[in-house]
Amino acid sequence: MSRALPARQVVPLTEGERTALQLLASEAGMSTGITARALLTYGLNHSSRVAVRQQMEMERVATTTRIREGARIAARSRWGTVDEGEA
Repeated sequence: MSRALPARQVVPLTEGERTALQLLASEAGMSTGITARALLTYGLNHSSRVAVRQQMEMERVATTTRIREGARIAARSRWGTVDEGEA
């Protein structure tokens, strides 16, 4: 008897991360969803809390940087040149 997974989580990926996930899934003959779940559960079961917290902080910084750069690009596209402190 299988247990339903009632919750879904959408996780944004970079193009490179998405491509790597698709390649890994394809090589294994699995869906990207099953592959992502396997990576998640493996990581949770085989990583120290310290290592996970360090990676979480790196991801937080990288996400903030991507969002900030996206805002700068959008502002430049809309209004032209934008100073560093404005976006």
